[in-house]
Amino acid sequence: MFLLRWIRLLFCREFALENVLFLWDRLFLHAPPDFPAVPYLCTSILLGMRERVKHCESISMLLSTMQEGPRTLDIDKVWELTMWLWQVIYIEI
Repeated sequence: MFLLRWIRLLFCREFALENVLFLWDRLFLHAPPDFPAVPYLCTSILLGMRERVKHCESISMLLSTMQEGPRTLDIDKVWELTMWLWQVIYIEI
């Protein structure tokens, strides 16, 4: 449910404007043409949020955490993880 919102809006509601522009710059200008970036980016965001998600004790806490989204994540680290995942999973397969 949340990934769909992230994908539809290309992360506009999840990050500050400067971070959205950073991501869009990477997605549209600097990513290799055969790079399916969005699924890897979503995975990176979820991995970055995993500690907060693990500490959720109820569905309502989980929903609240997911609605808050990844605003506190370091966008540079998210992108580095995205590229690493792509290299490890996509290129080596």
